[in-house]
Amino acid sequence: MNVRAIILLITLMCAGALASGQLYLVLPIANETAQYYGISTSSASLIGTAFGLAYAFGFLLWGPISDRFGRYPSLLVGLALTASTTLCAGLMKDFQLLLLLRILQGICAASIPPIGLALLSESLSEKFKPIGLAMMSFSFIVAAPTAQYYAKATGWHFSTLLIAGGVVFALCFFSLISLGAKHFSGTSHHKNSLIESFHFLKNDPLIITAWLTSITVLFGFVIFQAEMHGTLNIYHWHESLLSAFTVCGMLASFVAGSLIQKFGATMMTCIGLLCSIFAMMITLIVPQMIGLAIVLIGTGTALTLSSIIYIVSSRADDASRGMAIAIYSFIVFLGASLAPIYVEMFSVGLTELFSIPLLLMLFSIVLLIIAQKKTRSDSVV
Repeated sequence: MNVRAIILLITLMCAGALASGQLYLVLPIANETAQYYGISTSSASLIGTAFGLAYAFGFLLWGPISDRFGRYPSLLVGLALTASTTLCAGLMKDFQLLLLLRILQGICAASIPPIGLALLSESLSEKFKPIGLAMMSFSFIVAAPTAQYYAKATGWHFSTLLIAGGVVFALCFFSLISLGAKHFSGTSHHKNSLIESFHFLKNDPLIITAWLTSITVLFGFVIFQAEMHGTLNIYHWHESLLSAFTVCGMLASFVAGSLIQKFGATMMTCIGLLCSIFAMMITLIVPQMIGLAIVLIGTGTALTLSSIIYIVSSRADDASRGMAIAIYSFIVFLGASLAPIYVEMFSVGLTELFSIPLLLMLFSIVLLIIAQKKTRSDSVV
């Protein structure tokens, strides 16, 4: 991997972590944020909700845009708009206008994950592609614990955190500018219509199965995380220690690329799902081993997401890759968004709570095996 590729990867990882982290910044400082804007604590949660909904639906906008107009120019526009809206949101004192700017910020920040992943997939060599995509995946999933710790540790107001974030987005923009458009000449625009792109993607059984599997990953992970801070924390560990265990598991992203190269993305997706299944089973059967379970579900989530990203990006063609990754990103985020609602609505025993995500993950493994066999049989024919 040459110097330009390393700079690109680091820039996109920083931008990706910062974009995803915007959703979680307000969570540990909700009371302070409510006092700052003169609102209730429940109203302060709307700051995250406004960004999250716009962020999720924004994926579906930016993926096709990058297919049509090219990855590099689309990402530059997205980063510039994200930096601008983030800075404006940080300077805003009126709560209603802040919510509006958070919606705009979410739409703009949604450009980073799908276009960044597509750009890496098309810019890196086949040798380093799985490693680069796995590292990008790590930046997304590590954003939650990192952003919350950062918000609490700095003691800054939410507005100050936004201004700092806007500055970093701007630095990422100039970092991409410094690489030059010539470096991305292979990521030019394409003329496929949305219907043509989707038709190509829906005919690939592995892509469809990868999309379906995507909703289970963060759905199960967020449910586990919610219980980890509650009933599962039998030792009453501090939240920072729980986050440390989670991040330790997520470090599997650093070896995910090499494992994908050796065993294949479908196999590693199944292994990742099995790790998450084992983590939940451990907590049900041997709750005293909660530390191992936390590391294991972090590992499973890291391996699964990295592998699914590789399946989707490598099997899509250049004209539909942006749409493919955008749909993947939307579905993953949808699963994460549904998890808290599920936990709130079904406040039952741990066994009943874990039953749905466990069944979904087992079903996903079966679908992946079937899709892999069908793909091999089709290639033989």
